[in-house]
Amino acid sequence: MSFIAEIRFLDAHGFERTRTINVNTPGTALHNQLALRLHKDLLETVEVEMRDCQVIAIAARETKSGREVFKANYLAQVAERETSEHPPESD
Repeated sequence: MSFIAEIRFLDAHGFERTRTINVNTPGTALHNQLALRLHKDLLETVEVEMRDCQVIAIAARETKSGREVFKANYLAQVAERETSEHPPESD
């Protein structure tokens, strides 16, 4: 099976970027264990190849059908920056 994964992240300079990765796996049926394995493999890629970046989100979809396999959001500086730009209103 073939998947397209998109990783949204903040680079070392604080700019938001997107990295797209094409992933091929053995098998012909999409199931939960495959989705979990794909997520785990993408997290390992982030830890090894993008260790100076802060991950915002990772999403993957099947190439052929476009069906979403998973979507995960993570805490990153972008959330803190948005909060500091728009502090909560006090009563």
